[in-house]
Parts: sequence; structure tokens; C-alpha cells
Amino acid sequence: MQLSGFVYLSPVADTSLPNVRALADPKFQVLIGILLDRGARRVFRAERLPVTSYKNSKPLLNTPPQLDRRPNSMIQRIFRVVASPSCAFLLLFPTIGFYALPAYANKITPDSHIGAIVIRVGSLIVLFLSISRVPRAMRHHFFPALMPAALFLFFYSFRLLDNMLLLGIEIAPGNIQVLQIFFSTLVASFLLAQVEHTLRDEDLTLLMSAFTFLFLLGMLLNFDQLSATAGYRLQLQKINPISLSYVCSSIIIYYIVYWGSSRRILIEFAIAFPALITIIALAQSRGMMISTVVTLIVYVLALKGTQRIFVLISLCGGALIISLYIAPEMAARMLQALERIDPNTDMSTAGRVLSFNGAWDQFLKDPVFGRYAIELQTNFYPHNIYLEALMAVGLFGGVPFGLHVALAFRASVGLIRARDKSRAQVFVALLFIRSAVGTASSGSLYGSSGFWISSFIVIAMWYWKQRRSITSVRRMLIPTNTRSRPILASGPAK
Repeated sequence: MQLSGFVYLSPVADTSLPNVRALADPKFQVLIGILLDRGARRVFRAERLPVTSYKNSKPLLNTPPQLDRRPNSMIQRIFRVVASPSCAFLLLFPTIGFYALPAYANKITPDSHIGAIVIRVGSLIVLFLSISRVPRAMRHHFFPALMPAALFLFFYSFRLLDNMLLLGIEIAPGNIQVLQIFFSTLVASFLLAQVEHTLRDEDLTLLMSAFTFLFLLGMLLNFDQLSATAGYRLQLQKINPISLSYVCSSIIIYYIVYWGSSRRILIEFAIAFPALITIIALAQSRGMMISTVVTLIVYVLALKGTQRIFVLISLCGGALIISLYIAPEMAARMLQALERIDPNTDMSTAGRVLSFNGAWDQFLKDPVFGRYAIELQTNFYPHNIYLEALMAVGLFGGVPFGLHVALAFRASVGLIRARDKSRAQVFVALLFIRSAVGTASSGSLYGSSGFWISSFIVIAMWYWKQRRSITSVRRMLIPTNTRSRPILASGPAK
């Protein structure tokens, strides 16, 4: 019997027939064997499953890795989802998991920081546990596309330590807390970028449904405190108005991406949406409103063909129905909040403008290397990470930072436009775009965990997606040297 890939001809076959004679031609067997063997090797490498010998009737494939096995019991299934990189991503992305849980700490320990510490430590435990469950062979190594971010973060870390240790500057909310938040974010970003391919749609849908329920339940438990602040800006002692709005925005973006995947998600969206839009209207975070609208516009423009038309009609129709029928009062409050963006009459806008001008002046005084990690007039971060980067590390670090943002934005658009994209990839891409726009009016470099985590993951998703595509094309186009190659394929793929 001659074997090549999966094709074999029995030596007792009747070669008198024309078709059988053609199949029995050794040249034809070699050609078919090369093509099928190359396709099999490509599948095995893409799935990272080893190939074994066909001798002695051994199975062609070994048992898949433990990570891909589906547990049988309910407890095992829950543990697999909770201890997955998807759960670690959602917990560490601040405007999803992290700020969906402090409502309970606000109810139990309103005057203590224990709740926030427990949530952050628990998130890091889930991160390390989920990474440890991914085999080393399935983790990505450091790749060149992350080099600009690595260079900038090195320079910025040096600037933080220089200001804290040598200049004695106290950076709010405290030097120790700033370093803890910043370096834990960097660790999470690099680790999650290594396992970006393990962010599964099935895990994300279950976890986002759970976080949405927990968030809305937490709001219900704190209804009295929310009612007391609804007249000005909705907030809790543990969650400020901006964070409340961004959690709602993240949930809405999730449902926009996933709403067509199942009837359950569509029903959830219909139930949760009125509460989410009410919280957004009462919290009155204008930066969140603008960044979310810009994100959805980029999403529509990046889509291709009928997808763009369908999503555009859906979004415009949904906005019209909300403003006219479902929540006209909430829509009016959001428009009123946007109309107040005036530095002459609005204190919040005036404070932002003052910080922006101060950060720009500090950059002009030392444009090459920068000098301070905070804006000196307000003794605070300038609420714009792009001006903050120039202010802190000058052009020397600002150029790598700009390159990192450009790479992340290109990766996001590429993932949205890709034909073989997953919903998880689109979700992460939209979260990054919203973070990149939102941090231009709120947030700091050391505290914008969502920006760093989503940018690292989206670059990793796009980079390895391109590498896999290029490798597949090369394997299909570049011929294999078969001059001294035996027809019988045995042993693992090289």
C-alpha cells in the first residue's frame, strides 16, 4: 500500500480501468500526496496539535491540549470560564468588570478601601491562574509590533520614578498607589497579549451577561444613594459619574457587536437598555458620549458592503426610537449636557482647558525629553494622555507612543474589516477606539488601564492574524522539495 497524506492505492487494484490507471500513476500520487500533506500540516500547526506516525495503527492525532477539553460537570464549566483569559480581560478592563463590582463594596464597606483592594487582587489572581492554564506552546512571544509601546513605557516609568524619588513630587492619589496601578496594568497588558487567541466568544458572552446582571443589581441595591445624586450627576461613593457612564457604554458596545449571535443576547439587550441609557443620561459624562459616538461612527465606516448599511440603519433607527418613544427625557438631558461644553460658563470644561494649556506650555519648555509627570498649575494629570506623554517624556518618548497608538488604530480597523474576524476581536477593537478617543479628555497615562490592555491585545490579534495568513499563503505557493522525499509520510511535521 502506498500512502501519501491521506490517499493510498491498494496494490491489488484493477489497473485495467482508465481512471484507476490514472490514479496509479506515481507522478499523480506524488502530486496529490504533497497537496494533501501540506494542507494537513497547515491545519495541525494552526491548531497546535502534534502529528504522530501512522505506523503500527497509531492514531493520526494526539489528544488535544487540556485547554480545549470541554468539562462535563457544571462546576467544571464554571471554573473553566472564571479561570479563563476572557474573565481576566473583563475584570482588568476597568470599565467592565472592575467598576461593575464596587457597587457591592459601596453597600458593605462604604468608608473603606478594602473592597477595591479585594477586587484588584482577585483580578490579578484570575489573570495569573488563567495564564498558567494556557500551555507554553500556545502562548505568543514578544513581537516587534509591541516595541514602540515597550520603549515609551520604559521612558515613562523612568520619569515617574525620577519625579517621585529625586524631585519628591507626590502624584495623586499617592505614589505607592500610582505605581501599583501602573505596573499591574503593564503586567496584565503583556500577559493578555500573549494569549489573545484564547479570548473566546462563548466565554465573553457568558461573562458579559453575568457582569451586566451584577452591575444592574448593584445599582438597584444602591438605589437610595443614586436617587440622592440624580438631581446633579448620578454617582456612588465608590464609583464616579464618568466610570458609571463608561461601564454602561461598554455594555452597550458589547450588545451592538453580539446582538445577532443569539436570541438570549437580544432579549438581554432589550431588558437592560432602558436602565443603561437612564444611567448615562443622569451621569452626564460628555466625554463618554462623544467617544462612544465616534467609536460607532468608525465602526460603521470600517465595515464593508451590506454590513455597513445594516449596522447604520440599525443604529440610526435605534437612536430615533430612543429619542422619540422610549426615553425622550433622557435623550434631552444628554443633549443638554453636550450643549454645556463651554470653557466660559462650564467649570469642568474650563478646568480641562487650563490643564491642556499648562501641559502644552511644559512641553514647549522641554520638548525633547520632557520633565514632569503632572501638570504643575493643577498639580494633577492634564486629562489628556497625548499631551501628558509629550509633557512627561517629550518627543523622545512621544514619537514611540504615537507610533503605538497608530499601530493599535490600524489593527482595530483591520480587525473590523476582516472577513474571518470573530466578534471578540471586533469587541476589543471597539473598546480600544473608544479608549483612545476618551482619554483625550479624561484619564492619565498611569491610570488608563483600559487603554493599555486593549491596545496591546488588539495589536497582538492583528499581528498574529497577519502572520498566520502569510504563513498559509507561503505554504500553499512555495513548492516542497520532493527529490529525495519518500512517499510514505511518517513522523511529526517539521
